[in-house]
Amino acid sequence: MNWRLIFSLSLFGFLMAFATVFLIPATIEPFFWAPIFIVCAIIIAKNAYDRFFLHGLYVGIANSLWISLIHCLLFVKYIFNNGRIAEIFASLPKIASPRVMTLVYGPMLGVIAGIILGLLCLLAAKIYNHRTA
Repeated sequence: MNWRLIFSLSLFGFLMAFATVFLIPATIEPFFWAPIFIVCAIIIAKNAYDRFFLHGLYVGIANSLWISLIHCLLFVKYIFNNGRIAEIFASLPKIASPRVMTLVYGPMLGVIAGIILGLLCLLAAKIYNHRTA
């Protein structure tokens, strides 16, 4: 595993965390993630020698950890700028405070995003003629 590559690519999540707090509303956030995932998949395909899916999975999880932590720390500003997210939190079961729920649900979404990114990495590795076994 190329942990340096995984950490480096996870910095997209770090930047997006701040961007989604201050600049990017949740309604258009997926339009920013799609090109980020494509770029990450290409970079992983070109720089990892094996385990392309796992590299993508770990980048997705690392992204979610950055995002969850920053959204938790800047929760009031995040909710103020993203009314739709406040509605989502209102509809969830009240297991814990919304800040804590950010830390719980974030990594779960990160696993899903990581699986998608991992599959994109496998596809990119095939395109760049790497062995994916």
